[in-house]
Amino acid sequence: MAGQRSFTGNGASAPVTNTGTITIERGGYMALIGGSVANSGTITVPMGEAAVGSGGQATLDLSGDGFLQVALPTQWHGSDALVSNSGTISADSGMVKLTAAAASDMARQAVNMSGTIEARGVSGRSGDITLFGGEGKVVVMGRVVVRNTEGKGGSVTVASREIELATAVIDASGTTGGGTIRIGGERQGTGTLLHAETLTVDAGTSINANATISGNGGEAEVSGKALLAYTGFTDLSATNGAFGTLLLDPYNVTISTGPTATSRASRPAAMTASSMPRRSKTRCPAPMSSCPPAVAAHRRAISPWPRR
Repeated sequence: MAGQRSFTGNGASAPVTNTGTITIERGGYMALIGGSVANSGTITVPMGEAAVGSGGQATLDLSGDGFLQVALPTQWHGSDALVSNSGTISADSGMVKLTAAAASDMARQAVNMSGTIEARGVSGRSGDITLFGGEGKVVVMGRVVVRNTEGKGGSVTVASREIELATAVIDASGTTGGGTIRIGGERQGTGTLLHAETLTVDAGTSINANATISGNGGEAEVSGKALLAYTGFTDLSATNGAFGTLLLDPYNVTISTGPTATSRASRPAAMTASSMPRRSKTRCPAPMSSCPPAVAAHRRAISPWPRR
């Protein structure tokens, strides 16, 4: 099976559930597609590609970078998320994608990730994980791991109009450099990635893109256009290199004191603020000395810390 394959439902695609064990040979492909899709079992695709998708139309691209694209929100009326993973999906040195074509008027979650997704680096090759909820909501309460013990950390992307991270672990650490984490958008609203309107990261969440032996810390972008509430822990440190960058990217910024949020990044380089409505804000409830290295909004810039 090569090239592209397209699948179209009748507007009320049926649910797909995996509670067992699926093992694909090295470098293979695995896709679960339906009106709603739930995995509570174990899926293993070493150095391959695994995807779980919900949509009325789906396209599998086995020769390109897209692998699974979904469109046309399904009319499935169940109460659960369109795509959920409470089990384990593993694709070491490969790619894992959870995606849902969700309409903006949906009250329920598009993607719920309470289990474990791993695309660990093997033989120096990094992995890639994407969670995409379209106009719906993505909730992450589990572990998303692209750690590389033989090279640079991998890439994690979480994109949806609404995103919630609750006691989640996002790990893109690497022995020769931290990886790249994009949650809610790209740097200062640029790029083609869907930008989140609201993003909340609770105090039990850990975001890591640290370099454990050599190289520099990685980069983490955390964006919310209307609301960004961030109280999580971030590690972008480097044992023998430069610290990485955590960019909190809302429209307005509120720095308040509190004991809950910390970051191992040492010197904040700049903070920017804008004249957008006050309801659009970031909360960084920590002393300024321990806030992330960059807090950026989309308008005027102020620098409360002296440059060194």
